[in-house]
Amino acid sequence: MGRPRKLKLDESEMVDTVDQDVAEDTTPEPAEDGPAEQPAPTAANTNLNIPAQVLADAIVTATELTSGRARKVPFGKQQIRSPFNPTGKRNRKLKQRVYQTGIRVNVKTLTDEEIALLNSGKIQPGRYIDRLVTVTVRDDQEGEPSLLIDYNCKTADQRMNLAAKLGRGGGKEGFENMLRLIVKEIEENAASAKARRRQEVQEAMTD
Repeated sequence: MGRPRKLKLDESEMVDTVDQDVAEDTTPEPAEDGPAEQPAPTAANTNLNIPAQVLADAIVTATELTSGRARKVPFGKQQIRSPFNPTGKRNRKLKQRVYQTGIRVNVKTLTDEEIALLNSGKIQPGRYIDRLVTVTVRDDQEGEPSLLIDYNCKTADQRMNLAAKLGRGGGKEGFENMLRLIVKEIEENAASAKARRRQEVQEAMTD
């Protein structure tokens, strides 16, 4: 057997082969069966009627949230609304300290009506609401003139008895109604005393 013969290719044939391989590699693959992929929506292909100011505010808010920065509220403009102060009224104060069953009353937990009643000057020392509530005026431990409102509420029977006299349940409505009843009783007692004095004067003049 003789040696295998080496095949010699002409240069033109080699170029044609390489060009054919490259052409086959760059041929695009046929698309698969199914619906064509839709492009992502952009500002150009969407029809959103959003006001420019609303969009700008949304972008600013999103930027603040993602950056971890909270919008700064100037001092004195913070919201102070609460169930006791729904209108957000500022500078609500009591003219004197008030203690309810030995606990100092916080003005933040008082309604506007309760503050008005406590500041009216009509609540005087005495025993009211069938002598269940005692009102005294004296200096507290710090020497400040204070209004003390005391009543028995240790047992369930005492609380139920007082609630029945107030005509309402507990909570802020109960304390507000208590103050109203105290002021009403004081005014009625004053009117009765004035009527008695008038009658006594009339009787003295007729004698």
